[in-house]
Amino acid sequence: MNERRFARIAAFQALYMVDMGRRDLLEGRIEWEWLEEDNPIPSRQDLALMAQSLFLGTLENKSDIDDLIQAHSHHWQLDRISRVDLSILRMAVFELCFSDAGTPPKVIINEAIDLAKEFSSDASYKFINGVLNAIYQRKKVS
Repeated sequence: MNERRFARIAAFQALYMVDMGRRDLLEGRIEWEWLEEDNPIPSRQDLALMAQSLFLGTLENKSDIDDLIQAHSHHWQLDRISRVDLSILRMAVFELCFSDAGTPPKVIINEAIDLAKEFSSDASYKFINGVLNAIYQRKKVS
């Protein structure tokens, strides 16, 4: 598994927990325990920083991100999108449109699809792919 994927999973899970009411995560430092413990993952501090950057960046831009998701998820209101899918979409849109990390858009979209395949329903990855591709195509034209 790609090391950066671990950071994306941690950030996605933290975003999901906040969306489900864990406001305490916003007030204190998140412990990225699985990145900090003695384990075989190299560059744990870098991965923890990436996870934290994805998490905080997504939260800081949430309103603009939600506007983009809403504009590109035809006939779907945000409250009809599963919390898992919405957390994945928000993080991916942050990376696509607001992050300056330089990750190629195709990698961001593929990572979001993989997260959806692993953590959501069978049909979710198609929906996520459609929304992210629409946002990416519009961004390319702009």
